[in-house]
Amino acid sequence: MKKWKLWTGSILIFLAGVSIGAAGTGLYVRHRVMTVLQGGTPAVATLFTTMLARRLDLSDPQEKAVSKTVTETQGRLRELRRQYQPEARKIISIGIAQIKTELSPQQQKKLDEMYARFNERWKVQEIRQENLGENLGTREKIWEENLGTPY
Repeated sequence: MKKWKLWTGSILIFLAGVSIGAAGTGLYVRHRVMTVLQGGTPAVATLFTTMLARRLDLSDPQEKAVSKTVTETQGRLRELRRQYQPEARKIISIGIAQIKTELSPQQQKKLDEMYARFNERWKVQEIRQENLGENLGTREKIWEENLGTPY
C-alpha cells in the first residue's frame, strides 16, 4: 500500500512539474512573440541581428555592419511591397468578384463584410509599417523602444 502511494505521489509531482513547465514556456513564448509583433519591423531586425551575432559569434563591428544591412534590406523589401501593393489589391478584388459570381446574395453580403474587414486590417498594417519604417535607428535604440533596456 505504501509503494502505491509513493508512486502516485511521484507521478502527480512529475505531472505538476510538466504542467508548470509547459505553462511557463507557453507564457514566455507568447511574450516574446507579442513583443516582436508589437515592435514590428525594427524588433524583427533586432531579433534577427541578435540571432546572427550569437550563432556566428560576430564581433561588435561585424554586428553593427550586419544590423545596418538587415535594416537596409528591410527598407528595400518595404518599398517593394509598397510598389506592388496596388497590383496585389487589384488581383484580390478581381478574385473576390469572381468568387461572388458563385455565391448567393446572402453569401455575397457576408463576403463583402469579410473583405471590408480585411481591407481595414490591411490599411492599419500599412500605416503601422510606415510609422515603424520612419523610426529605424541603431540596434540599441530599437531594442529600448520595443523591448526595454537591452542589457
